[in-house]
Amino acid sequence: MGNTLGITRAKIVFATAIDKDNMPGNDLSRISINEKQIVAHVKMLGPPDKPYQSTGKLYDADGNLVFNFTAPSVSPKTAIWYSWFYRNFDKAFEKPGMWKFVFFVNGEQIAERQIEVTAE
Repeated sequence: MGNTLGITRAKIVFATAIDKDNMPGNDLSRISINEKQIVAHVKMLGPPDKPYQSTGKLYDADGNLVFNFTAPSVSPKTAIWYSWFYRNFDKAFEKPGMWKFVFFVNGEQIAERQIEVTAE
């Protein structure tokens, strides 16, 4: 996905948690709605020493926006940098299906990835 920011690579990994080094504990293509949370962890390659503001949006199986968070602006010191977003599931209102996470930097869409949310 092209952008004007010089970000040449962005990879989204879904996990149930991140470790003490802020790295994903697993790489999921599906997750149970019975899990406490979902984590979207994004690894990027782009020019350092520029201000970047990351936004993560998560859409449920019906296309409803269920998570929209913009992180404070950062200026990474290296060409590889990370951003991550947590979202707790609400089983009383949400349902299984194909969900989608969309990642933006400075308002530009950089990456997106789907994940299957299962009932079990």
